[in-house]
Amino acid sequence: MAELTKDHRGPSNVFYQSPEELDEDIAEISPKSDIYSFGMIVWELFSNKQPFENRINHNVMFNVPKGLREKIPEDWPRELR
Repeated sequence: MAELTKDHRGPSNVFYQSPEELDEDIAEISPKSDIYSFGMIVWELFSNKQPFENRINHNVMFNVPKGLREKIPEDWPRELR
């Protein structure tokens, strides 16, 4: 799986990019980056909302590496939280 992960920093949809993809100071992008992105897709499917839908790209780009995350709604089944 590690062979599938590429260092593809640059223009993209920042709402699905992992913290390490958005932070130029982090040298390595690993399969964990893919898992983060997949998690954001799952979050979107179950919440029926675009991740960070009320934020602009710049805000997400600077704050996800600092710990900004979407909240998991309380009404989701326990297995999804």
